[in-house]
Amino acid sequence: MKYPKIDELLGGWRDEIVDAVGRWISIPSVKAPPEGDMPFGRHMAGMLDTALSDTRRMGIEARNVDNFAGDVTLPGGERVMGVLVHLDVVPEGDGWTRPPYGGVIEGSRIYGRGASDNKGPAVAALYALRAVKEAGIPLKDSVRLIFGCDEESGWEDIAHYQTKVNMPDYGFSPDAGFPVYHAEKGIIHPLLTATNPDARLISLTGGTVANVVPPSAVAVVRIEPGAARAAIEPLKTSGLKLSIMENGDGTITLEALGKPAHGAGPENGVNAAGMLLLALNAMGIGGTPVSFLAERIGMAYDGEGLGIKCQDEPSGVLTMNLGTLKLIDGALCAQLDIRYPVTVQRDWVFNTIAATVSGPGFDTSVRNEKAPLYFPKDHPLIVSLLKVYEEVTGNEGYVMSMGGGTYARALPCGVAFGAGFPDSDPECGHQSDEFTDIDNLMLAARVIAHAIADLAGA
Repeated sequence: MKYPKIDELLGGWRDEIVDAVGRWISIPSVKAPPEGDMPFGRHMAGMLDTALSDTRRMGIEARNVDNFAGDVTLPGGERVMGVLVHLDVVPEGDGWTRPPYGGVIEGSRIYGRGASDNKGPAVAALYALRAVKEAGIPLKDSVRLIFGCDEESGWEDIAHYQTKVNMPDYGFSPDAGFPVYHAEKGIIHPLLTATNPDARLISLTGGTVANVVPPSAVAVVRIEPGAARAAIEPLKTSGLKLSIMENGDGTITLEALGKPAHGAGPENGVNAAGMLLLALNAMGIGGTPVSFLAERIGMAYDGEGLGIKCQDEPSGVLTMNLGTLKLIDGALCAQLDIRYPVTVQRDWVFNTIAATVSGPGFDTSVRNEKAPLYFPKDHPLIVSLLKVYEEVTGNEGYVMSMGGGTYARALPCGVAFGAGFPDSDPECGHQSDEFTDIDNLMLAARVIAHAIADLAGA
């Protein structure tokens, strides 16, 4: 091994690393409304302060950039290598069998929101930086670890950070998996809004954020209970989890139960909002807007109903997630999360959707979007990272593509590298009982540390 001291140091810090992951998980750093000088709320500000305080105790320079983000620096040359992680998490949601902010350890796993996305990898990256420093490895480039605070929402953190600090010249984000992701699909979040004149639909809510498959959805409707049960029976027979509760005032509460998953992989979940649309349409409630969404979207995730089904060789198929479904002031609002292939044009995706939904009366706007990322397999950064991965793990390196969007897109030259391992780290980010495997996290810290030393070392 090229840097044996790194492995020795990290092995001695195992208990420290596990403790830090548990402490960081205990802070519910979900984006909240601004409070004073805390743009994402007090919990997020507290999480950033904890990370920077842990850093300073290691004797490493750290700074808070207006509570939007923080960074940690190992000085070297003028050129800067970056490692970008995030401290914010999605809401905990339902279905947990362990406390979402408990940091519970069972066997080799630590459970909690953010354990894998992205607090566990963030801790691993911090200790990797510390190992490079304490191993005394000379640096030709400076190394900067950036702690973001709004990755799961609008990236306001990076937008603000860039107004105050120049971004690193190159680097990676350990917010996905190994070996290397050389392609990240484009992301666009269209909001479809239509007036819903059906007074029988009293309330409707499903999902909390666009990039999570809704695990539950609820509607209150005015309909005779027997008719409602008859309408949804075929759906229940086909395996959909639907239930009806009589409210005693001529209305019923209709509930759909699905399975959460990351919006980048909607095929891994069961969309309760789409399920609810199918049930409402079967009852004949909601008029044209509901019937259109039920028939053209429903529980599908390939975009065919909206005319945008497509794929390419570098990055695969387009995916679509119906992330939120709400009735707001008489308007039916559906928020989509679409991940489109890297060779497909963003305008084609948006314009095709807008044209398809305009007939049924939907207005289309965009709440959030990110351009795709793509580097060829023989790019020097990718070649170097694959070499490190193979040397440290003994496994074959290869490139992959994904629908997820990482901070690598904020770099002029950057890719997603780590922190999960193929075949042994199942996708659990944004899901209930999210966890990280301690042994794999320790190995990830080694890979990250060796990558820093190899790329930035003299």
